[in-house]
Amino acid sequence: MIIDRNNLTPMMQQYFEVKDQYNDCILLYRLGDFYEMFFDDAVIASKVLEIALTGRACGLEERAPMCGVPFHSVDSYIVKLVNAGHNVAVCEQAEDPAEAKGLVKREVVRVITPGTIMDTSALDDQKNNYLCSFFRSDGGIGLAFVDITTGDVYVGEYSGKNMMNLVMNVITRFAPTEFIMNMRAYENTDLVKTLTDKFSCFVRNYYDWSFAEEESKKAVSDQFNAVREGDGDILEELGINEMSMAVSALGGILAFLKETQKAELTNIKSVEVLNDDGEMQIDMYSMRNLEITETIRERSQRGSLLNVLNKTKTSMGGRMFRKMITAPLTNRIAIQNRLIAVDEFYKNQLFREEIIDILKNISDIERIITKLAYKTANCQDLICLRNSFKRLPELKKYLEQSSSKLVREQLKRFDDLSDLYELIYKTIDDEAPAVLRNGKLIKKGADPELDKIREIKQNGQDWLTGIVEEEKRKSGIKNMKLGFNKVFGYYIEVSKQSNENIPDYFIRKQTLVNAERYITPQIKELEEEILEAGEKVNDLEYNIFCRIRDHVAASYGRIRETSDVIALIDVLCSLAVVAESNGYVMPTVNNSDKIIIKDGRHPVVESISKANVFIPNDTSMDNESNQISIITGPNMAGKSTYMRQVAVIVLMAQMGSFVPASSAEIGIVDRIFTRVGASDDLSSGESTFMVEMKEVAYILNNATKRSLIILDEIGRGTSTYDGLSIAWAVVEHIADAKKCGAKTLFATHYHELTELEDKINNVKNYCIAVKKKGDDITFLRKIIRGGADESYGVEVAALAGVKKSVIIRAKEIAGILESREQKTVNTADIKTGTKKEKKTPFKDEQIDFFAQADNPVITQLKELDLNTITPVEALTKLFDLQAKAKNM
Repeated sequence: MIIDRNNLTPMMQQYFEVKDQYNDCILLYRLGDFYEMFFDDAVIASKVLEIALTGRACGLEERAPMCGVPFHSVDSYIVKLVNAGHNVAVCEQAEDPAEAKGLVKREVVRVITPGTIMDTSALDDQKNNYLCSFFRSDGGIGLAFVDITTGDVYVGEYSGKNMMNLVMNVITRFAPTEFIMNMRAYENTDLVKTLTDKFSCFVRNYYDWSFAEEESKKAVSDQFNAVREGDGDILEELGINEMSMAVSALGGILAFLKETQKAELTNIKSVEVLNDDGEMQIDMYSMRNLEITETIRERSQRGSLLNVLNKTKTSMGGRMFRKMITAPLTNRIAIQNRLIAVDEFYKNQLFREEIIDILKNISDIERIITKLAYKTANCQDLICLRNSFKRLPELKKYLEQSSSKLVREQLKRFDDLSDLYELIYKTIDDEAPAVLRNGKLIKKGADPELDKIREIKQNGQDWLTGIVEEEKRKSGIKNMKLGFNKVFGYYIEVSKQSNENIPDYFIRKQTLVNAERYITPQIKELEEEILEAGEKVNDLEYNIFCRIRDHVAASYGRIRETSDVIALIDVLCSLAVVAESNGYVMPTVNNSDKIIIKDGRHPVVESISKANVFIPNDTSMDNESNQISIITGPNMAGKSTYMRQVAVIVLMAQMGSFVPASSAEIGIVDRIFTRVGASDDLSSGESTFMVEMKEVAYILNNATKRSLIILDEIGRGTSTYDGLSIAWAVVEHIADAKKCGAKTLFATHYHELTELEDKINNVKNYCIAVKKKGDDITFLRKIIRGGADESYGVEVAALAGVKKSVIIRAKEIAGILESREQKTVNTADIKTGTKKEKKTPFKDEQIDFFAQADNPVITQLKELDLNTITPVEALTKLFDLQAKAKNM
């Protein structure tokens, strides 16, 4: 459709003036009680929202395509548009239409993108909705994460050859829904594609000027100086004065938020710097492989560790639980304080249940106060706060009974907010509507002026009738009555027979055939009050609501602190509930190098297989003689589950949780690394083997003596020789305390690796116990000392349902291969350790057709000159070579 703007109506010209500034958005243009969309926006929106596409006269020959949604339910439509990949700009009337001269002024009041959605009904209440700022420079990468619905802000910066791995680990932890990037970062198309594919998020380039060093410093200083008291270098106070890349990322994200929100960011008051101090580092591979927050296959929370452990009752508690499970502690005292607090709730069931009953009635205070700060809250939000605040004195009374150090410390930050409860209780009507401009918001008695106006509006007619009755009494005119018309309002009508007794202050307004109509100064004064009351009451109620909203918002700091305390108490109660219901025990956490677990169980596998008894297993690891466990055994026997459960138990202990075991001693681990399973990375063109080797390289480059490594089948994607060689060398490297020295669980099908127990002092062999009866096998799921004597691969194939004929043939082939020694490896030639070495047969699982270097057939093939031989000579030579091959 060709649009000649000169011919457009004034309203449509105004529409395009606004639209030109927000070309990348669907523009919602306020007209009366609807938000309308026009032209291309209307065509797109009608399909996404499944609403009718109509038309509107616009000054052109063709009608403008148009669709619209009601203003009172716009939020749900906005979310649909954003989820469909569109940004949305909301354009409101900027003046009262009744007072406007000519066309009503309009302006965009907010822009909604995936990372700036404020509608809490559209968000997962148990998960933060992070926007990420990604800044790339010569020095490295700066990151900033902001959840605008809670005011949480995190920053970090990364450099060196390993920075991209570190960056991806952090991004995995926060799982943002949207990225903004400076141009240098955005030009990296592989990076953009990786972020888009792996995190299902939206990535956009944002103005480079907003990331510039001086501009960013100013933006950060302006923001945090505005929400603090005192003076001094704000960057130094925030701990980011020497983090220029992080400051650039933070400056960019603040500029973006101010542009989209069109308001001061009053809920952003502090910054948390991301570093390794005090927190266990869990890389993106381990987060995925251990299924901490979501499952590998469905990417669903159901079936994850988070799903098993998180029984919180509040939204704030759910979000804090996710933060804690993705960032376990490494400070022994902090861990111990959490465990002691959980233990108190665990042992005092009645005490715990009373607190949980209170928590059930507490709303999402954290996100509601953000709505107050951005002036988007309604009366129902205030009522939710009131009902939550009502329970706080009772909660405080219970918490004061606690003897744990952590809870006692939290009480110092806890405010029962009784003054705010009283304010909201006395003012906001329980049945106030969601729409704020239609009145019925404020309780009777909350405001004298409002009460007076309401009384006038409700009782004005009766007062007028009373005035007429009083005039009847004084004048003696019995047929005097009250009337009203649109021409001159309220009047007193008197029949002509009674005109002789009309008081002097009656003013004649109209003469009829049989009557006269009069007004009096008193009636006109009251009439003016009655008519004005109808107009004033709604405006006055809205103004009172705004005063209350802003007053509560001014207490953002103390409300937020109380909210954080409630969230932590919720988490502690959740951990206690799960410990009791699942039979977990309080672990001993210390700074030793030991991991000793008695009767350990995998919490997730146990929870989903309650029909079958979970077989517990012991674990004993240290940095001395039990540093590396080589675990052999058939597939499906439970090797992977066992190794994962060790990692998960360590993680749980360090987040402050009880653990699934009969006892556990956990020496604090700084990092958990896992290499479990692999698949081709088609998006980057990398094979299974390449993906696996990159993960192994990352582990070897970053693991320390205090790390825990889980390795499951490395070296499978290449030849047997190469795979075994790599696996062997990896074990040697990890076992060397000077190079690594990390505690390691290593599952493998390379039975040759079991020889390392005789070669390296800190390596021990373990296997999965298997019971075999004829051709049938039973996995006992028990870890025992020693190496497995068989792989049981064919038997596992039979269990998996492979056709019987294939199984029979596989056994025949296996017998042939096992009877042939392809090659003998002299392990004495591999200089490892100090123990006695011996010769062992090397049973290769794949046939090497070129192993015989002196084969005459191969020699003749190499000597053939294919450029000079004729076809007949070639055929003759081929017959000759075939005959020799048959006789070999």
